[in-house]
Amino acid sequence: MILPTKRGLAGALIAAATALAPAMPGAQESDDLTAQIEQLREAMRQTQAAYEQQIQALETRVRDLEANAAPSAPASGYEDLFDDPASGGAFGEALSFQSGSLSGGLGFNLDAAAGGSSVPDRVLKSGESGLQAGGHDPNKNGFTLQAGELALFGAADPYFDGFANMLFLIDEAGETKVELEEAWAQTLGLPWGLQVKAGQFYTEFGRANERHVHQQDFADQPFIVTRMFGGDGQRAPGARLAWLSPLPWFSEFYFGAQNCVGETMPSFCGADEGRGEFANVIGKSRNFSDALVYSGRWLNGFDVSDTLSMNLGLSANYGPNRTGPDNHTLIYGADFYGKWLPARAVRGFPFVSLTAEVIGRHYEAGNVDNANLTDLDDWGLYTQGLHGFTPGWVAGLRFEYGNGSGQNPAGPRAGDDVNRAARYRISPNLTWYPTEFSHIRLQYNHDWSEHLPAAGLAATADPSTGTLDSHTADSIWVQLGIALGAHGAHKF
Repeated sequence: MILPTKRGLAGALIAAATALAPAMPGAQESDDLTAQIEQLREAMRQTQAAYEQQIQALETRVRDLEANAAPSAPASGYEDLFDDPASGGAFGEALSFQSGSLSGGLGFNLDAAAGGSSVPDRVLKSGESGLQAGGHDPNKNGFTLQAGELALFGAADPYFDGFANMLFLIDEAGETKVELEEAWAQTLGLPWGLQVKAGQFYTEFGRANERHVHQQDFADQPFIVTRMFGGDGQRAPGARLAWLSPLPWFSEFYFGAQNCVGETMPSFCGADEGRGEFANVIGKSRNFSDALVYSGRWLNGFDVSDTLSMNLGLSANYGPNRTGPDNHTLIYGADFYGKWLPARAVRGFPFVSLTAEVIGRHYEAGNVDNANLTDLDDWGLYTQGLHGFTPGWVAGLRFEYGNGSGQNPAGPRAGDDVNRAARYRISPNLTWYPTEFSHIRLQYNHDWSEHLPAAGLAATADPSTGTLDSHTADSIWVQLGIALGAHGAHKF
């Protein structure tokens, strides 16, 4: 109900009374009528005074309620977690919990795949190498448990929120692996558009590196991401500062520093062997500056129209590698994402999206005595399009390419290194989403790689070892994904 203003109510009644006066017979010169009008005006003044008292009482009541109300939970990036069906909906509430007036969520995601390839398992996956070298890619002929991911997230208090997830998988050898993928806290409500994150987290580089398995639009991650950042993506303990700039469009800057060691930092200090089979001859960092990888990202968002939005980003990482006393690695990249969604949509359908990312790496390599000193340069890209053509059904197509130059004079040429050889892959897929909590995906991969033996060698092929006689490989994968409990909204 909309209440009239205090002055408006009394004024309207007085004006109405005055307007009625000429309609009354003989009223113009009657002292009695004048007295009646004056009485009416006095009644209106009393009504106005009573109305003002009621308004003042209501305003006082509202102030008292606001003063005594419990503080509301701060915006944490999960504020629509339980209201948005795409983020868990009412089912998510069943596994949620509360701490005081603040809330959090508990979720579990399962991703599994089955399929086969024209190449044997040892070519598909062997440690950090192979056509399916991603840590959670389908990795063998038969079945693969890609990930069982347990996530916990929410607001700790008005100053911090946090996220942590553990991931369980079975590798190509049948061994169970457990990973603490991320465990971080970030600030809430800092002034000047600032935010600080600290803990174990994925480096904010491009679009693909940060994506968890259940967020991927294809059954495997782009192989150029595996080449640059390893099978599990680049992540490590560290801290990151974000600044949302006052530019007239969405524009955010990220600056971070993370440890350069660990298996998730293969382009820096984290692998037993450097790139191109240069040995990591320096075992430990010598000082603070030699122990960190520094990262930066500039992300911009635009609404081109009411139905079309896009993101543009630039990223860079710089830090030491241990193939020599003063050797460093630089990784740089640019990315694009655009999405069309009509004004009228059903469950977010139909839609069309396009993603493209280019990544390059300059790797200074050489031993302590500068023997075999050289530079290794690698680059690659992927581009993918998705078409949600009807509610629940999405068709996708991805193209990938990668190549490398420079090599270790004492080692194999770049073309014989699965992680540096010229390669491309084409992957069409079709995904059915019965609900927001599950999907079934069918995907075909056609690979061409220089490192696979050349065509025409069938006469020398050894069936007992599965020696290949072609540069190509063809694979088909079926993937099942389900989500239990709550999960936070994904980035645009």
